[in-house]
Amino acid sequence: MRTAEQKNRVLVIGDIILDIVCEGLVERISPEAPVPVVKVKSEFYRAGGAANVANNIASLGAEAALIGAVGADSFGEEICKSMSGAGIESRYILKSRGRCTNTKTRVIGNCQQIVRMDCHDDERVNEEEHKLLIGNVKKILGHYDVIVLSDYGKGICSEALCREVIRLCSQAGKAVLVDPKGKDWEKYTGATMITPNLKEVMEWAGVKMKNDTDEIVARCGAVFDRLGTTYLLITRSECGMTLLENNGESISLRADAKEVFDVSGAGDTVIAAVSAFWGRMPLKETLRIANTAAGIVVGKRGTAAVTQKEIERALGNGRAWAVTNKIMSLEEAVKKSAEWKEEGKKVVFTNGCFDMFHKGHACLMYAAAEFGDRLIVGLNSDGSVHRLKGGSRPLNRQEDRACVIASMGCVDAVVIFDEDTPEQMLKRIRPDVLVKGGDYTLSKVAGREYAGEVRLVRYMEGYSTTALINKIITNEEAAT
Repeated sequence: MRTAEQKNRVLVIGDIILDIVCEGLVERISPEAPVPVVKVKSEFYRAGGAANVANNIASLGAEAALIGAVGADSFGEEICKSMSGAGIESRYILKSRGRCTNTKTRVIGNCQQIVRMDCHDDERVNEEEHKLLIGNVKKILGHYDVIVLSDYGKGICSEALCREVIRLCSQAGKAVLVDPKGKDWEKYTGATMITPNLKEVMEWAGVKMKNDTDEIVARCGAVFDRLGTTYLLITRSECGMTLLENNGESISLRADAKEVFDVSGAGDTVIAAVSAFWGRMPLKETLRIANTAAGIVVGKRGTAAVTQKEIERALGNGRAWAVTNKIMSLEEAVKKSAEWKEEGKKVVFTNGCFDMFHKGHACLMYAAAEFGDRLIVGLNSDGSVHRLKGGSRPLNRQEDRACVIASMGCVDAVVIFDEDTPEQMLKRIRPDVLVKGGDYTLSKVAGREYAGEVRLVRYMEGYSTTALINKIITNEEAAT
């Protein structure tokens, strides 16, 4: 699980487009035809299609890479230059002499779009291009956590490519998020999430639907049986978005736009935000960020990126963002601990499973924080908890447990570890103080040799996750 600060790693595969914008003034009608004459004042380029998705991911603080194809032309060079300038891995973009770079040219006169001119290659990738693209995916797939298929119907996301990418990701345990195009969704079979707009859902299903939550939920369940996906996230313009899950549950969020200037690229922003925060927090919170990002981007002109600062402001002075920023990888925690020590801060460490967070856990956190200036909490992963506790444990997923702990004001960092003890983590972080509950003895504290000192705090009688679970079971049995 990663944070914005740690840079979640996302690989985007799809149709790359260069958006060209010509802006000017309209002061007369052409004598040649009844059309306006635009006196061009400026021309600029923007990333479009899969490139816009990658650009938004990077702008949101995640690490992004882009695989696709451009022509061996100046527009293709412009795209690659733009991606590199944004810190996006672009070395695996295929430069094909048999293709032209996809472009969309919008002519704006007096702040009003007058015409859009498209130049694109709809030919599907040929056998040689397919091998090169899949070869590039195989080279770097292991480095990335989430894969996005951005299908604009320009030939890159062929059935063969989509199926092969999804197969490779399934084998590697990677999530695949798809922004679909057209009616052929069978090529996305096995993807983790599909993110169409309502119009695209109706085209695929072959039915008309009102922009009504109940009707959408009732009529879209077939996607799970036919495609085997886990989530269907439908963007609904002014009505916000609805997430359907394969277990029958659904979540709807109202649109968050304050002003709508241009809806182009809004879908790119949604899938970018979801992928940038995938697996790092409860899904509903991820959707809230994506919904907020979409509300921001439609207030901008053309395809545009949303920044962390914009979302912080929109979410309320960054409070929600500040919580998720505390959830770090070990590498980030090691770096942050070193920075704190250089500032003269005393770093404290404690750890545990913290399943079904209760008063005893909270008191441990606050007591630990009193021993220094910065508190790092090591959290056993789901696999680690299951090995240690057995049965149906944990009851709460590691993402949810981490989010609860990070919400505490006394906690400065949360790090998930998969081992049975935090010994390897302590070896790297080397805190000034290691704190454990009073049910431990010094000789039983794992990793104590890597801390400046070990402190034991009083164990609160009557508070434990096991006792809480037993109480719930007893109450349920009494009620039946």
